[in-house]
Amino acid sequence: MQDNHKNNKWNQEGQDVNLLLDYVLKNIEIAINKEKDKRGDVFIKCAENFGEVLKLKKVSYSMIRRVYNEAKRISREKFCDETIYKLKVLKSLIAYTEGRFNELRKVKFSEVLSRAINEAEKNEDNYRRFFDFFQAVIAYHRAKGGKE
Repeated sequence: MQDNHKNNKWNQEGQDVNLLLDYVLKNIEIAINKEKDKRGDVFIKCAENFGEVLKLKKVSYSMIRRVYNEAKRISREKFCDETIYKLKVLKSLIAYTEGRFNELRKVKFSEVLSRAINEAEKNEDNYRRFFDFFQAVIAYHRAKGGKE
């Protein structure tokens, strides 16, 4: 009976992760686009959901630290062709990092962030919003008890 309870909990958690991740994948472009989400409602829901997904799939901050630190470094620069280029290079670091950790593949880390970066490349508002999004994801991951 207890094994059955564990299986039900695992199945429920898997369904929860899929629902949360589906929401993020369907709405990430809207979340990053300031014109489509002026008040940030979709933005904050996507960040919260993705932070929760990272926690549920046991992604630790140390797995994504290098990507986050590089994004943070780029965020200090003014939006221009050079920073758009750096965002494109960041996608390769994201893909490499996802390749190193199976947990990141399970949460479609590269797909989510690549879609967000595609939107960020369009204009300065979206560019800034992308970095805010990444920071919010990290904050929600930690707030929900994600591993260091």
